[in-house]
Amino acid sequence: PVFAGVAVALLAVLGVRCFQQVAVWRSSKALYEYSLQVAPTTVNLLGNLATVYQAEGNYAEAERLNRKALGSDPGHAQTYYNLSVLMQETGRPAKSLHYLNEAIRVNPRHPMAHNNLGNALASQGRFDEAMAHYQAALRVDPTLVLARHNLGNIYMDKGQPLEAMREYEQALQVAPDFSPSLHALVKLLLQRGETSRAIDVLNKTLRHNPQHGMAHASLGMIYSQADQPAEAIEHLTSAVRLDPEAPEPRIRLAWLLATHPDPAVRDGKRALPLARRACELTNYRHPVAMDALAAAHAELGEFEQAHQLATEAANLAAAAGVLPLAQAIRERAAGYAAGQPHHTARPRLR
Repeated sequence: PVFAGVAVALLAVLGVRCFQQVAVWRSSKALYEYSLQVAPTTVNLLGNLATVYQAEGNYAEAERLNRKALGSDPGHAQTYYNLSVLMQETGRPAKSLHYLNEAIRVNPRHPMAHNNLGNALASQGRFDEAMAHYQAALRVDPTLVLARHNLGNIYMDKGQPLEAMREYEQALQVAPDFSPSLHALVKLLLQRGETSRAIDVLNKTLRHNPQHGMAHASLGMIYSQADQPAEAIEHLTSAVRLDPEAPEPRIRLAWLLATHPDPAVRDGKRALPLARRACELTNYRHPVAMDALAAAHAELGEFEQAHQLATEAANLAAAAGVLPLAQAIRERAAGYAAGQPHHTARPRLR
């Protein structure tokens, strides 16, 4: 973490008249660099400036500053941790693991070092060891949502979904809008057929954060599958507004508007730009997005375009090995060739 307050406090102690320097501090980087001129071996300042350089992609300077910090204080656990993150970002996982172990050696109560070491071990399939480090992180900081979520993932890897659900629920108690745990919990609940409970979880998230795009998208999906189009349209529209670069809500909303059996729900004119933008976002390589665009054209009576797009979508699905989807799209393409729009099935998003 960046401890800007350390730099400010140091300047005050040294008698620097900060109120005269406001125009100088145009960035944290400028502040840290100036402060290091006054106190060139201050570990926190070196680490803070290293973090800024790392964020800028200047990894060599970030590494130099972190090593200088270690030279000033070889027992500074946060510097070892910072180096571990830098090593991971620059493709040196073995060195990252070394610095994580050093951080924990120096400070066995460093929660993020335990969390990241757990991640490294989990990636090697060493689930029990990873679990021990996540639990160690949570003993130090029970509110560390990342460790709680990762522990849930370990339970999933070990085939213990109920225990995983417990961990995801606890993560959401701390951070109700934490998307990874929300997604994992809702997915598990739906797999278990607990749709009402999944809806309750998502609504709780939206009460906490009404602008949570993923929660709106998930509710839209649930309601569309339950054939509750008004609720589905409401939530999918919100999801598109909140996350305009996400193709999935656009695809599902476009499909619903283009193909719903109720003519009062269908709206081909609205479906068309939604599906077209989803295709643009996926470089016209997503068969379900192409399928939705074809359906929108067909709903508007533009059957030649619909047939061409559906044929391309079927070929994409077949090339991806999703043969049932390819066959279903081919059947729709045949209907478009005969001048018939499609008003029944919904494609599965993949």
